[in-house]
Amino acid sequence: GDEPRGAVTNEDYFSVIARFRNGAQGILEACRVINGAKCEMSFAVYGTKGALKWNMEQMNELHLQRRDDANPARDGFTELLSGPAHPFHTYFNPGWGVGLSYDDLKVIEAHTFLASVAGDVDAEPNFGAARAVACVQNAVIRSWESERWEAVAYEMPEGQ
Repeated sequence: GDEPRGAVTNEDYFSVIARFRNGAQGILEACRVINGAKCEMSFAVYGTKGALKWNMEQMNELHLQRRDDANPARDGFTELLSGPAHPFHTYFNPGWGVGLSYDDLKVIEAHTFLASVAGDVDAEPNFGAARAVACVQNAVIRSWESERWEAVAYEMPEGQ
């Protein structure tokens, strides 16, 4: 097409294969140019006893599956809806199935951050979590350069 083109300073797509300390394996992916999902930002966890899935486009729904060897007909995903039993929900909506919005989440994030700064709570994520993310990113960069598995080093290199 006739879209403007210029120098690209970040990756169009990336994928990371990860091995965790407890033996679990994972794949992390992100892409800024593909079509399809508009704001999926999702996660899925699959294990031997069940699975869990969530995505931002349906942010008030959590999908849970528990393995049921005694009754395989019940071995499917169950949709759990956000509601008053979940933190902060009743400040915005009084009932089950009346979901929170993206704006509501931003208000909750701002409240949690400001309460943490004021000293009322120790909020997560915090600077320690941000540092851990940076350490993982450094391991990904080292892996790209070495073309080998790289361990996450929780000591930041000088200058970072």
